[in-house]
Amino acid sequence: MTLEEQYATQYNWRAWNDVYSVLPDLNKKSVLDLGCAIGDQSKDFSDMGAFVTGVDNNPDLLSVAHNRGISNAKFINADFSKLEQFKEENFDFIWSSFSIAYFTDQKSIIQYWKRYLKDDGFLCLVEMSDLLNHQPISNSFREKILKFYNDAYVAKKYDFFAGSKMEDNLSACGFKIVISDELKDHELSFNGFASDDVYDAWNSRFERMPALKKSLGDDFISQFLLSMTKKEHKSNCVVHFVLAQKLS
Repeated sequence: MTLEEQYATQYNWRAWNDVYSVLPDLNKKSVLDLGCAIGDQSKDFSDMGAFVTGVDNNPDLLSVAHNRGISNAKFINADFSKLEQFKEENFDFIWSSFSIAYFTDQKSIIQYWKRYLKDDGFLCLVEMSDLLNHQPISNSFREKILKFYNDAYVAKKYDFFAGSKMEDNLSACGFKIVISDELKDHELSFNGFASDDVYDAWNSRFERMPALKKSLGDDFISQFLLSMTKKEHKSNCVVHFVLAQKLS
């Protein structure tokens, strides 16, 4: 399965409508979709009547998004921390799902994105925390998992607890929190047996994470995948979403 195919499949596992139901009216509004990938959310916002600018730094994913012919949407290859090509205070709404964890200095990136948001505009973030906290797995792996998380954080590559920090950091950056909640997710945060396609998706995820394999080893991956075949399987990973408003 290609990365593009994985994105298309994963879209159906996220409870996006639960988030969309609490968003402000986006009709005729300007939307910046940071980490747009193949354009799934960009299309949804376009269907709501928005004028969408999708940004990603993966040209292959952007090519898929562009070729979908989404109305009132354009796609740009750019670094999320280098948005100088846009005018400040240009967007009514900024959306970023499963991207902010790549910025370990979360306050700084929120402050930076805030510059491109109009006064009284909205920022919505979706991110997970504690991705690998699934049971039943040997307790001996928990310490190794936390070390893996910390190593990624110290190296400024990824924050595995980013989702749980968003509400506090948005408040610290001067945003008004409109809603903060957890999002249902049939791949990342579920209990019981994994369906075949979810199991395959996790297997593919591990193949894309060589640093994890090097740090935790094949035995961990085997135990993790085995845990998802058991009826007592439980995921303690949480997918968070926060909608916040920039105060004028």
